[in-house]
Amino acid sequence: MTVPVEIPTTVTWWNTLHDGVVALRVAAAEARRAYRAAQHACGDVEMDRLRLETGVVMVSGTVPGTTVRRRPHERALRAIADVHHDAETRLERVYEQAAMAYAYGVTWATDQVLEGEHPARITLPIDTFGDVPYALPDFGERLDRWAGVEKFTRLREDLERCLRADEIAADLASRDYVTEQEAAEMHEALHAAASLPDAAFAYAQAAEEALAFAYAAAAAQ
Repeated sequence: MTVPVEIPTTVTWWNTLHDGVVALRVAAAEARRAYRAAQHACGDVEMDRLRLETGVVMVSGTVPGTTVRRRPHERALRAIADVHHDAETRLERVYEQAAMAYAYGVTWATDQVLEGEHPARITLPIDTFGDVPYALPDFGERLDRWAGVEKFTRLREDLERCLRADEIAADLASRDYVTEQEAAEMHEALHAAASLPDAAFAYAQAAEEALAFAYAAAAAQ
C-alpha cells in the first residue's frame, strides 16, 4: 500500500492544508474499515452455509387465544441477516462518499498548488445528499516531471471506469422498464461500480504524493 508522503515545514498554509488532507484520509479509512466489518458480518449469517435447527415452537397468534408455529432459529437468523445487510448497504454509501471526498479534496489541493495558489483549507462542494461532484481536476501535462505520474494516471482511469459504470447503472435502474439486454448491462455495470470506493481511495492516496511533488516544486522556485 502506498504510504502518503509527509513534508515537514513551518509554512502555515501548508500545515493547515495538510491537516485537512490527513482528516479526509482518516475519515475514508475509518469508513472503509466499518464497511469491511459489515461485509464480514453479513457472511457470518449466510443462510446456505449455516445448519438450521428445525425445532418448532408455538407462540401466541394475533387473534387472542390462538397460537402459531414458529422456527426460532431460522427467524432469528433472518432478522440478523436483515440488520447486517442494511448496515452493509448504508456503510458502503458512507465509504463511497468519504473516499470520493478524499479523492476530490486532495486533487483539488494539488491543482491549486500547481497553479501557484496557497490554499489554507481544502474546499469541498458537497451537495445536499452528502456527495461531492464526480468531476476531478484535469492535470494535463503539469505532472509530467513527477516519477509517479504513470501510476497516478492509471489509477485515475480505474476510477473513471467505475464512475461511468455507476452512472450507467443508475440510469438503467431509474427506468420504468428495461429489456433483458439492458438488465444484463445493469448487472454488469453494478458489478463494475462496486469497486468505486476502493478506486477512489487508491487514487486519493496517489494524489497525496502528487500534492507533495507540487509543493516541493513550488518551494524550489
